[in-house]
Amino acid sequence: MTDMKRETDRPMPDVVGILPLRGTVLFPQAVVPLGAGRVSSLRLIEEAVQGGRLVGAVTQKDPKDDAPGADGLHSVGTLTVIHKALKQPDGSLRLIAQGVGRFRLVEIVQTEPYLKARIEPIEEQSPAQDLELEALVRSVTSLFAKVVSLSPTLPDELVAVLDNVEGPGAVAPRSRSHSSRSCSRQSTCASASRSWRPRSARRPRFSSSVARSSPRSSRR
Repeated sequence: MTDMKRETDRPMPDVVGILPLRGTVLFPQAVVPLGAGRVSSLRLIEEAVQGGRLVGAVTQKDPKDDAPGADGLHSVGTLTVIHKALKQPDGSLRLIAQGVGRFRLVEIVQTEPYLKARIEPIEEQSPAQDLELEALVRSVTSLFAKVVSLSPTLPDELVAVLDNVEGPGAVAPRSRSHSSRSCSRQSTCASASRSWRPRSARRPRFSSSVARSSPRSSRR
């Protein structure tokens, strides 16, 4: 985990290769699997792995667009570290990637063999210390621990990872990136959410006479 944290502590470059994402948004601190199959994306990833392992992940406006340009990309992206890149039999790549920080696209400076853009960092605003916010962070952490305990696909070490992230802004995307993939079975997450719902969000108890009203990575 120390090596992963060191990877994400690097400063944001002025220019970075752009990896367009189809229908996916990569958040800072989140660790997610991605797929790459476009020739331009494969070239970018191969060069990034040989260099600093950094790319700029930007969601494209139209998932059907095979070659999005500046007008086909959203203006905000996430600087991303590629931790692993595995070659598949069909020539595509499977990635383990982690968001580092948000940036704003300033201008496209290269279009071939892949997009490169000049970027500027977006400063993350740290919320002021607040008792209610701290309580919500503890609640999310507890709920995530419950999801991990109920899921056969999530290792117990993920709880320690979430305990060590810094700031409430990092807790939400990291817990969401893992729990959303493990909650393909709705009953698991529903059970966790019922048992670990924040106290302020629980419904008040009523008398018995009152009826109670009663959750894949695409190729880039």
